[in-house]
Amino acid sequence: MTTSKLDRRKKYTRMVLKESLIQLLKDKQISSITVKEICDVADINRSTFYAHYSDQFDLLDKIEEELIEDMTGYLSQYSYEEDDLKMIEKLLDYFASKQEICKILLNEKVDTTFQKKS
Repeated sequence: MTTSKLDRRKKYTRMVLKESLIQLLKDKQISSITVKEICDVADINRSTFYAHYSDQFDLLDKIEEELIEDMTGYLSQYSYEEDDLKMIEKLLDYFASKQEICKILLNEKVDTTFQKKS
């Protein structure tokens, strides 16, 4: 089996697990979501989940970290040089492009640490 095929499978598995958790977070707090529920939605067995993440909190943490890295990379493309308004405009553009996930992670009801990280 080639490395690229394995990498694609890993990427796909992680993507499906992340999407499944985000879907569940629309209705439930992270503390009430189980690994089994995530696996059921993702149609992936639990041993595969544990090959990538230690628990649902680890998965959420990785989602938050990726979003922060993505946002930092997006904002670093621009030179602001004391133009705070332009930076705020670009930040709002970014949040608009990632509206669904930001809405979920910044929701008061979704017990996440994202607000403190960003």
